[in-house]
Amino acid sequence: MNSIKVSGSLRNLPSVNVGENYFPTLIASIGVSREGQDINLEIQKAKTAIFAGANVIADHSLTDDIEYIHNKMANDIPALISSNAVYEASVKARKSNFKITSENMIRLVESQVQRGMDLLTIHATVFKDDTHLINNSNRVIPGTSRGGMMMLEIMKNIKEENPYWTYFDELLSIAKKYSITYSLGTCYRPASVYDSGENDYLYFMEMERMSKLVSRAQKAGVNIIVEGIGHAPINRIPHIIQKSKEICFNAPYRILTVATDIALGYDHISSAIAASTSVLYGADMITCVSRAEHIGRPSEDDLLEAVISAKIAAHCGYSARRNDFSRDKKMSEARNNIGCLGQIEVAIYKKGAKELFLKNRSNDSEKSCDMCGSFCALDANDRIL
Repeated sequence: MNSIKVSGSLRNLPSVNVGENYFPTLIASIGVSREGQDINLEIQKAKTAIFAGANVIADHSLTDDIEYIHNKMANDIPALISSNAVYEASVKARKSNFKITSENMIRLVESQVQRGMDLLTIHATVFKDDTHLINNSNRVIPGTSRGGMMMLEIMKNIKEENPYWTYFDELLSIAKKYSITYSLGTCYRPASVYDSGENDYLYFMEMERMSKLVSRAQKAGVNIIVEGIGHAPINRIPHIIQKSKEICFNAPYRILTVATDIALGYDHISSAIAASTSVLYGADMITCVSRAEHIGRPSEDDLLEAVISAKIAAHCGYSARRNDFSRDKKMSEARNNIGCLGQIEVAIYKKGAKELFLKNRSNDSEKSCDMCGSFCALDANDRIL
C-alpha cells in the first residue's frame, strides 16, 4: 500500500493523499497541557498553521476535559485532526486510580472517532513485559515516547496486555465503520542521535511488531500509517527509513525527527535538516517541529515558523526524490525577469516573503533590495547582457 487517502468524511472535509506519489503531508501539533490553558489560543495556532500549509492538526491535550476540547476542535478547525488515543486513557486511568479496563480503552477510541477525529495514533506495539528490554538497552535515554510510557504505566497497573494489540481486530472494525485512519505510534523511537543506528534493537524490534498490524490492516482495507524515526543523524536516515518501509510493507511513513541533540532552542532547523533527508529516502508525513521543542509549548509564531521550516524541508527532499526542480526554475525565472518583487509569488510562504521585501526594498531599482542597490546583479543582467 504505497498511498492512502486520509478521510475527513465525518466532518465533510476533503481527504488528504498520503504516500510516496504525493507531496509530504505536514502535521502541526497543538494542545492544552494543563488546567487553565486557553483552548481558543490553540485553535488560533491551528488556523495559523493551516494558513502556512499544515494539512493535519494533531491534538496533544492532557487535561480532564479532552472530550470538550475534541468537540470544540472538530467544530472550529477546518482541517483534518489527529489525536492520541492513550492520552485520554492515561488521564482517566490516573484520575480513577487505574480503574480502567481494556474494554474502556477500546470504547474511548470509538468515542474519539465519533467526536470527529480523523486520524488516531495507537500505541499498540509496547508490551507489558518490555521493561527489561528497555532497562537492558544501553541507550542514553531509554524511552522518549510519551504515549509509549503512558501505555506501560497503564499495563503495569491493570496487569493486562496492551489492549490495542490484543483487540486490534475491534479497532479495525471501528476504522471500517467510520472510514478513519490509524497511525501506529512508535514507543521505541530513539530520543538521542547517539542511540539511533542501523542496529538499534528496540526500534527494529518494534518495526517487526508493527509489520504484523500493518499486514492485518491492509488485508482488512483499513488505512494504516507507520510512525518512525525520532532523533537520527543524517548519515543513518536512508538505511533506517528504507529498511522500516520494507519491513512494514511500504505503508506510509511518518516522522518526528531532529538531526542533532544540541540545537536546543533551534530544533526547527535541526528538524528541517533531518526531514529533508528523510523525505528524499521515503518519508511521507512530517511532524512540524518548533524551536520550542524540548523546552515548552510553542507560541503561535513558533508554530508558524515550524510549519514553514517543515514545508521547505519537504520541498527540498521531495523535489530531489522526484528529480523535479520546476518550481525552483520558476523562482529563477521570476528573479531574472522581475527581480526581488517577482520572486514573492513563487515563494513557499508569500506573506512572510512580501513583508521582508517591503522592509528591505531599495530605492535604486524596482528589481533590487537594499543588499546591493544599484549594484544588483539582476539589474546588471539587463544593462550588460
